[in-house]
Amino acid sequence: MNELFAEINEQPWAILPSAIDKLCAQVKQYTQTGQPPAAARESETVMSGAVAVVPVSGPLMSKDSFLARVFGLASSDRLSRTVTALAADPSVGVIVLDMDCPGGTVSGVQECAAAIAAVRGRKKVVAISNHMMASAAYWLGSSADEVIASPSSLTGSIGVISTHFNMAGALEQAGVEASILTAGKYKGEGNQYQPLDDEARSAMQALIDGFYNDFTQGVAKNRDVSVSDVKNGFGQGRVLMAKDAKAAGLVDRIESFDELIARLSTSKRAQTPNRRMAADLSLIEAIHYGEQLS
Repeated sequence: MNELFAEINEQPWAILPSAIDKLCAQVKQYTQTGQPPAAARESETVMSGAVAVVPVSGPLMSKDSFLARVFGLASSDRLSRTVTALAADPSVGVIVLDMDCPGGTVSGVQECAAAIAAVRGRKKVVAISNHMMASAAYWLGSSADEVIASPSSLTGSIGVISTHFNMAGALEQAGVEASILTAGKYKGEGNQYQPLDDEARSAMQALIDGFYNDFTQGVAKNRDVSVSDVKNGFGQGRVLMAKDAKAAGLVDRIESFDELIARLSTSKRAQTPNRRMAADLSLIEAIHYGEQLS
């Protein structure tokens, strides 16, 4: 249990607070029963003509980890590789990020957002909130050429959150005492076996503020607005209904997923002669990384 909680505890998250609460509840259940929650694997890319639909579902982790493996969480690293591979595929005219995601860890998001932005100009990239594009997911989605909200979607939650679990009381009840040996003034700061003191809290807050500045600056650049507009007018950490997200400038239009695919399928970009796409996307990725290493 401590290992899983520590992985949640040790990093800032750009995620809905309720999603963190749910993940913590799942960790607790797992430790009690030994059974992880039923979690769907990341869905594979689906082709609709020359439109490549990339599902992004559930919380995002940066890379494969113990927490990600146990609970089947999505990966921003894998999304980066997928988008990059699709950009190099001549059979793909448009890339759609089909998002139903509450956000995830801050780590890896900037790199993934940059990978998505790098595709713009080569292939059209569209992100749709279907039915949630929150926090880190919105950071990624804002990097697309076009951002869509499905009519019943929730979009936004621009902010950063971190949790600290103080396990000292639980250990005391269990008759366990933790001894922490460190070298370096702040090395043991913020550990889960002691209360969070003011100095550690201040350091954690500074880290969160720094990531929040990166977040808002990234969204401001992607949406071509000022940082002040993002901080003060993009929901201030709240998710917005589709009409409110459109009015605030978070999205470009309101459209259902089916309407979006129908529109894109008739666009000029989607009329690219459809060469056979490699059946296994991992093969494309392997070729791409082989070229990088050569």
